[in-house]
Amino acid sequence: MNVLDGTESDPLFVKCDCSGHAVEMLRYNYVKTNDRGFYISFWKLGPYTYPMKFKEKLRWCWSIWRTGKPFSDGVIISDEKAKELASYINNELAKNK
Repeated sequence: MNVLDGTESDPLFVKCDCSGHAVEMLRYNYVKTNDRGFYISFWKLGPYTYPMKFKEKLRWCWSIWRTGKPFSDGVIISDEKAKELASYINNELAKNK
């Protein structure tokens, strides 16, 4: 099993412009394999923090049945937030040169 070496960066958390989702990005380093990369998490926020009504459950099931994907598989971000993500990645990559 790979073990993180404790030199991970502080995570960057960017909310979606629709306020329903977010992206969290973290730089990681593995000790044994010297593997480095970015861990990206997609978060779902907002309206589905309460139990869904039957009609909404059917809508989700139908979408998954037709496409194979749930609705929360995308994040919409503005140009400014995209620049923030790009800057984060570039800064983390520059640290290792």
